[in-house]
Amino acid sequence: MGADRDVGKKLSVVDSFHKKHYRCLHGRKIIILDDIPEIALIFKRALELSGLEVVLVAHTGEEMLDQLLKPEVKEIDFALIDYNLKGGLINGLQAAVLLQKKKPNIRIVIISAEDFVEMEARSLGFHFLKKPVGLNELLGTLD
Repeated sequence: MGADRDVGKKLSVVDSFHKKHYRCLHGRKIIILDDIPEIALIFKRALELSGLEVVLVAHTGEEMLDQLLKPEVKEIDFALIDYNLKGGLINGLQAAVLLQKKKPNIRIVIISAEDFVEMEARSLGFHFLKKPVGLNELLGTLD
């Protein structure tokens, strides 16, 4: 319960500004891949409050790819993928490549605190954001 309260405080940045300026994102669908559940939850709530529909939250690349086979996961517009994933066999960039093969029209954003990831992510055609990621920065990339 305490973690939920902390998340709520952190989400106070999502206000009418986001709803007004990112109206074109309303109803669009996104998946989140982050190995830290609390961070995934912060992104999920912030993106939902900004009008996006979070279709899937996964904590390993394998989990994300398995979940994509479910019939309720049809159209996806965006994927927010953390590069460093613990607990799985593949990193976020490898998961993104496999995702793109299954869903070629999806816009993929790779996030990482590591500088070396940016060049590799961009060379593969993915968007890149350096951690810490601000909500305006993320929504601007999706927009």
